[in-house]
Amino acid sequence: MNTTSSPLLQNDLLIVLPFRNEKERIFKTIECLKNQKLNDNDRIVLVDDNSTDNISLDSNLPKNSKAIQLTEKDGFGKKKAIQIGIKSGKQELILTTDADCIFSENWSEKMRLSVNHEYQLIIGPLLNEKSHNLITSLQEIESIVLLHIAKLSAHFKSPIICWGANLLFTRKTFEAVNGYESHIKKSSGDDVLLMHAIFKKFPDSVLFNNDYEALVITKSETNWKSYFNQRIRWASKSAHLRSLKGFLLTSTLLALLFLPYIILMKLWFVAVLIPFVEYYFLLKTAHFYRRNFYIGEWFFFRWAYPTLVFTIVALSILPIKIKWKGREINY
Repeated sequence: MNTTSSPLLQNDLLIVLPFRNEKERIFKTIECLKNQKLNDNDRIVLVDDNSTDNISLDSNLPKNSKAIQLTEKDGFGKKKAIQIGIKSGKQELILTTDADCIFSENWSEKMRLSVNHEYQLIIGPLLNEKSHNLITSLQEIESIVLLHIAKLSAHFKSPIICWGANLLFTRKTFEAVNGYESHIKKSSGDDVLLMHAIFKKFPDSVLFNNDYEALVITKSETNWKSYFNQRIRWASKSAHLRSLKGFLLTSTLLALLFLPYIILMKLWFVAVLIPFVEYYFLLKTAHFYRRNFYIGEWFFFRWAYPTLVFTIVALSILPIKIKWKGREINY
């Protein structure tokens, strides 16, 4: 894709960072923001979604940035925080990230350079931090798989997954789909539901930016309760998707996930072969993003992960209450 001739490359950038109760993590993200190579008219806005951890950012703000506190009139939630952040500036390009992320000094510029008139939403690569125990190893491998799926589905013009931790879109496009208004009361979906709304109105407008320097690294959950709560929140987004193409692709991926279990008794040799084939393609993705990816870890993950997915899907259907960042989740 040739982006050098696109007038959109000259447009200014607004980086929006919503946060809630991230006192232990946000300052590393702020240091990364301070190192960004921004233009004079670029801006950074940090929006506090009613944190209760007594965080103070006044002396740590990057250049050309400001912090906003959501008020009772504004409402609450991550989507509201992003909306307020977007309204606070006039820049055409909106780049969102999370308060538990780190990235290179070239991150924002690499994301900016991938925009042209053809592509209205850019999915940036995201991986979990490198692992040091079972639960973080699981999340690192999971993130490699999800990155691979995001890249392939966008390439074949059927995007099904993205993440607000590394997402760029134009203000004009955001306004054209009325932002988050159709799902504003849902706690999650600031990423996937927005992407599907944009893709529905502007087919073929979603691009995956497969650039190593555009990579964002996110913090892994350190206990099983937080892990399951986060994944249940993610799974709840699928109930609000209305794309037949996306539904079919998601169903196909789920079928492939459980395929080795399904055919194990009658076609055990095929069931054993499937992880080898998958490993070959995933290894390329892992190495491109400079991650170790051992076949023993993959085999363990490949046979254990379907059980976790089944549990997460089952829990997301049940009428149970879960909390995230100290707040009850509204499915």
